[in-house]
Amino acid sequence: MDTPDDFNAISGERHGPTQMTLPTAQGGPFSVLDGLTEPFYTLDSQWCFTFLNAEAEAYFGRARAELLEKCIWEECPRLRGSVYETQARIAVERSIPCVFEQYDAARNRWKELRVIPSSAGLAVFFIDVTESKLRQDAECDNALRFQVVARATTDVIFDWNVAADYTWWSDGLHTVFGYDSPDFARTLQAWADHVHPDEREQVHNSFCEALRSGRGNWTGEYRFRRKDGSYADVYSNTIIARDRNGMAIRAIGAMIDVTEKKHTEAERLRNEARIRLQASLLDKAHDAISVTGVDGGITYWNHGAEFVGWDAIPAMFNHFDVACWDCIPAYLSMRFQNSVCCRLVSAVKSSPRKGRMASATGCSWRSM
Repeated sequence: MDTPDDFNAISGERHGPTQMTLPTAQGGPFSVLDGLTEPFYTLDSQWCFTFLNAEAEAYFGRARAELLEKCIWEECPRLRGSVYETQARIAVERSIPCVFEQYDAARNRWKELRVIPSSAGLAVFFIDVTESKLRQDAECDNALRFQVVARATTDVIFDWNVAADYTWWSDGLHTVFGYDSPDFARTLQAWADHVHPDEREQVHNSFCEALRSGRGNWTGEYRFRRKDGSYADVYSNTIIARDRNGMAIRAIGAMIDVTEKKHTEAERLRNEARIRLQASLLDKAHDAISVTGVDGGITYWNHGAEFVGWDAIPAMFNHFDVACWDCIPAYLSMRFQNSVCCRLVSAVKSSPRKGRMASATGCSWRSM
């Protein structure tokens, strides 16, 4: 193996017939290595310690004087059969550096170990990667939760990486719009191209303005083309993630198909318009007309009913019960002193008095 000069100096290797002298931690490069905040040590070709810094002493729980010239496998039998031994032997046999992670259960820390081979043996140093490991694990957990939520919802979930101009789509892209992954480009422009032509420019400009303006979210309603060529009415709610400088880095959101909801709402409005038209026609009738629900509650009376005093009757009789049927003719007779003959048409099909004819002095009553 090629021997770097700096490693030879650290290990104390001497070229020629003279024996290798063991390094000490006094002066020269050793004082620098001893000041490292992470463990560092060297091994010779027989796997014996030739140098340990102060952090390595703490890591092994032994003074360097107890470990120098001692075989690591004998002094630390727990390392036999471990990932460390496997990687260290690979580094020596193949003359290649090896980098791997190892969990330190005693300290509850993750370490990245770098094993560097040379003709003198090995140099081993540690880097504490606990924080980055925890962040990485958290990101993986979040990604898994995101995937689970995306599969569980019927909405179309998307995650757009702004710098890469790459969009991840949930399975809803297929179940809602009919697209398979290969059928749909992953760029922002591909999304815009599927917005209805009448709305495309406005929607695209609105979204880009949200990215530029520093806003944290964007919402929009528009028509989105399905694979079969038809359009779905969608509502989109997007969260815009930004870096510390305020630049947009990701846009994560959901597209909700509101086509059926819009059709239902349109049908409701049409029904209301039809009812209003019918009511306006009934208001033009000269007869007194009222409408009651199946529970007997009065829900409508026309102007003709108001003309004969019907506006006062709902305040007195909230329901057409038996007493009402008997009392209303007498009430009208008394109020109009036999001068008005009123015919009331009720829409209560299940009325207990259906078809009954009642009369009072000078006033006739007929329920339909």
